Amino acid sequence: MHCPKYLQLTLPPSLFSRFLKDGGMYEKNRKSFVLRGLLIGIIVVVILIQVQNRRQKEYDETRIQDIEQLQAALELYYDAHQIYPMALTGTDLNMQAVPLDPSTGRVYAYDQVDGGSWYYLGANLETRSHTVLNIDADSAGTNVEGKDNDGCGNEGNLYCYDVSH
Repeated sequence: MHCPKYLQLTLPPSLFSRFLKDGGMYEKNRKSFVLRGLLIGIIVVVILIQVQNRRQKEYDETRIQDIEQLQAALELYYDAHQIYPMALTGTDLNMQAVPLDPSTGRVYAYDQVDGGSWYYLGANLETRSHTVLNIDADSAGTNVEGKDNDGCGNEGNLYCYDVSH
């Protein structure tokens, strides 16, 4: 939409000449604006990375607690039946619901091994430096391939924390 001629204001070029010259106020403000924009962008990126790292660590702590809870339920099941269950289900383990991975919503990797005399149980962690990776089982089951640097099921960029009994 154009402004009617009678409403247009025409100013002489000399009025703004000091702002338009190289090194003038306009150029300084433009450079300052660009620098501020870059600085704000860098700060935002740093904050987003920190939030992402915190979320990953919180999810990993939840996964580790879930594995511990599942281990306890599996041991109670074994005490009652002298065998580990074929699959992780809430009814078999006397749980209202089996804990799920907080980011994917999937059931944790589980293998009943040797006719139910033992098992592998694993969770994919998002942080490589977690200390539990130094003390886990590093098993080699069907559903749980416990290589720390390749995820429990060969997923890249995930780190398999696995236990067995």
